[in-house]
Order: sequence, then C-alpha cells, then structure tokens
Amino acid sequence: KLSLGKRTYTIACAEGEEDHLRHLGSMVDERLSAIGADLMGQTEAKNLLIAALILADEVHEAKKRAEAEGEVDTSLAETLETLAERLEKSAAALEGAGPDA
Repeated sequence: KLSLGKRTYTIACAEGEEDHLRHLGSMVDERLSAIGADLMGQTEAKNLLIAALILADEVHEAKKRAEAEGEVDTSLAETLETLAERLEKSAAALEGAGPDA
C-alpha cells in the first residue's frame, strides 16, 4: 500500500520489491507535498501528473549532467526516466477515469 497525498493505493509488485516500491511512492509523495497539491485546486490525477513531470524533469537533468561529465553508464537515469513515463501514463489514466478511480 502506498500513501500519496490523501489517498492510499494498493499496488502489486514482485516479491521482495515492497520496500523499493514504498521508497518510490515516498518520492512521488514528497513532490506532491512540495507543490502543495492539497492547495492547488487541481484534480488528484492532475496532481499526480504534475509530480510525475517534476520527477521526469529531475531525471532528464540528471541524465544531461551525467552525459556532460562523460559518464557512460546512464542506465539508472534511463530506468528513472522509464518510471517517470509510466507515472505520467498512470496519472493520465486516472484523469480519464474520473473521481471514482
């Protein structure tokens, strides 16, 4: 179970990945808190989308820095970018699902 904003979500994951998933959820929740999601007057899905976009931007900037510094291994940045894209898609799906999602 992940608590994001004021809601709790039940998410399935591979055995042994629970702590990792909770950590990722806490990263999203931190971004929601940072943007003042409760005060924005936006829909929950839009708040999640904004948090995902912030994370995607952070990943993008980290990847650019790594490439500029000549670091060859950008696999972590690519993994985070993939995760951010998945979060964006999930948020968009929630937006389309309406208030009962």
